[in-house]
Amino acid sequence: MHVKRLRPTSAPARASLLLLALLAAGCEEQVDPVDIGSKDFTENMLLAEMMAQLIQREGIPVQRSIPLGSTFENFESLKRGIIDLYPDYNGTGLILLGQTPISDGDEATARVEELYGDLGLDWLERFGFSNDYALVMRPERAGELGAETISDLGELPAVSFAIDEEFAQRPIDGLGALTRRYGLREGEVLEFPNTKEGKDQIVQALLEGEVDVAELFRTDAHIAQYGLAVLEDDLSFFPVYEAAPLVRRDTLARFPKLSAALERLEGKITAEAMREMNAAVEFGGETVDNV
Repeated sequence: MHVKRLRPTSAPARASLLLLALLAAGCEEQVDPVDIGSKDFTENMLLAEMMAQLIQREGIPVQRSIPLGSTFENFESLKRGIIDLYPDYNGTGLILLGQTPISDGDEATARVEELYGDLGLDWLERFGFSNDYALVMRPERAGELGAETISDLGELPAVSFAIDEEFAQRPIDGLGALTRRYGLREGEVLEFPNTKEGKDQIVQALLEGEVDVAELFRTDAHIAQYGLAVLEDDLSFFPVYEAAPLVRRDTLARFPKLSAALERLEGKITAEAMREMNAAVEFGGETVDNV
């Protein structure tokens, strides 16, 4: 039997080998975390936190940029690799690329999947609910005007609005396009940040009679909390806004378990459940991570 004998290693050589081993171990342990962004409003923060907690359960390191900023800030940060994913809405995804709004959820999803693939971004499975824009009024004011649809606002000499700043800036599904589509005469417009505090200010302006109409989301807890009247979008101006994770493709390749972790939310959240979660934060004093 042949035995290969190793020459004893000198002390300096052993020290060098130990240092290299330590450096190699450090490199192996150093894994860039998945950076999760979100928009500034409660619902988007809740969805981002859900994703963060599911990802962490898979042993994947997570960094939270919750909230990061507006839709536009999240999208640009994702494209540039500053963040790895955030929750968005298929209708908004179309608008960001200047596409015609689509009211069918499956068709809208197929279209954004096609368009965003060229950017190295993937839309994963939808959470199960749609959070469409809603124009709301105080019920007594709506009753006084006989307003049940957005078209009914055309009877007013001018319509005053309380809206968030992003809605004012959106070129295809924002205030300007809305008033043109419905032929409304725009009166005073009060703009507020698209945050929890800004949402409260929008509703306050409506309740205090400063404006005729407020812009909210259909999953906003404020609608039920204050018994607000939702106007029918009778010309189908607004597209569908179904929520889903929007992720960098290279991040999915870097973490093979990431996609499966996020797909655990597929179809799991109803609009009613989302309203209840929003209410728990905005009116129940709960924290986003606890909810």
